[in-house]
Amino acid sequence: MEPIPHSAYDEMVVAARRAMSRGDVASFELSPAALQLATEMGIDPAVVRTHFLLLVYRETLTGRPRL
Repeated sequence: MEPIPHSAYDEMVVAARRAMSRGDVASFELSPAALQLATEMGIDPAVVRTHFLLLVYRETLTGRPRL
């Protein structure tokens, strides 16, 4: 099992930001790397998806972006 490369993690954060800025979080999907890792680890992909959306929501509330 390989971890998600840092750049792939950053891509997921950017994709979550885009979805939230459009007000369409339902359109946010995991990258193939994130989906594979979640599956290999036995984690529900919805939990991983929620992680990224909450991360971006926290950025919005605090005004401090992660990237």
